[in-house]
Amino acid sequence: MPNAKAHSWAEIRLTDIAYNIAQLRRCIGDDTLFMAVVKADGYGHGAYRVAQTAIDAGARWLGVAIAEEGAELRDKGIDAPILVLGGIMPYEAEEVVASGLCQTVFSLDVAKALSDASVKQGKSADVHIKVDTGMGRVGVRPGLELEQLIEGLVGLPGINITGMFTHFAESDACDKSFTKYQMSLFVQAINQAKAMNVGPLILHAANSAAVIDYTDAHFNMVRGGISIYGYYPSNEINNPQKIDLKPALSWKARVVYVKDVPAGTPISYGRTFTTQRSSKIATISAGYADGYRRQLSNKGCVLIRGNRAPVIGRVCMDQFMVDVTDIPGVVTGDEVVLIGRQGNETITADELAELCDTISYEILTSIGPRVPRIYV
Repeated sequence: MPNAKAHSWAEIRLTDIAYNIAQLRRCIGDDTLFMAVVKADGYGHGAYRVAQTAIDAGARWLGVAIAEEGAELRDKGIDAPILVLGGIMPYEAEEVVASGLCQTVFSLDVAKALSDASVKQGKSADVHIKVDTGMGRVGVRPGLELEQLIEGLVGLPGINITGMFTHFAESDACDKSFTKYQMSLFVQAINQAKAMNVGPLILHAANSAAVIDYTDAHFNMVRGGISIYGYYPSNEINNPQKIDLKPALSWKARVVYVKDVPAGTPISYGRTFTTQRSSKIATISAGYADGYRRQLSNKGCVLIRGNRAPVIGRVCMDQFMVDVTDIPGVVTGDEVVLIGRQGNETITADELAELCDTISYEILTSIGPRVPRIYV
């Protein structure tokens, strides 16, 4: 049931997340570890509840973007291994070590800070080396950069090199030529680490797309991100025959006002829409401050009484309007589906993303904090 005080709310089906993880684990070997990526508050689904569900569904590791996300999970009692996938500043090393997080490293200044924090706290710090094979973001390149980093890490007290990984730039494309190139560089890095007597290591490269579509990249751990929430990484990897995924989130709001207007009535800021007939207009209790994108102005649809109602005029900060002229019986208080299913109609984050020229990831993670998450 929705929060009685909520103007809009998101319903999260944890059973669907567990189902998606089970589907993904069917794609990997029995000895391959599964990391559930719960960064950005679990892609907008709620990191803590997703983490609990993922662990129960067989995930052995969790991935977060920043140290604060990992520390919050620890504070709530999550004791599974957590990898901070992004870089940290040296002053964050104390929190990483205190929270028992595994830290991605690609620079010695952070590694030295982790070492100092480990010695100070009487603990050790596990680290995974990030190798840049073509993403151009963070990480050292195979060869001299990797050699220098490993040499520096080996000499630091309290530092345990337990893993190495890379990230693919376009594994969600059908053409795997660049992904194969990145793979070749990662294998080069693996062999280089072995030659320097580093290991055994947890090795991971596969994101959601590669978990589904590129088994050569599975190594001994894979990372499931967008897919555990029920979305395919791209249209090119959208293959329900190969793997069935269930979107776990529905986003709902209410009709807060209904009025009849004559033809020629302008709607919302800038008068970008004018009624062409006598119309019934419903005002919806959500807006761009909640994450319902302004790009959906005059383009999006919502579901009311099992029917599509087009968004008319500009989406406002806290409200927007839809045309319900052709939907009989709409009244104040009616449930409105922004993302999800109602009757025989469905609106997905992919549909909204296409209208906004973006991706489902951005739609889901943009649903704001004043939208309570209800677990059903």
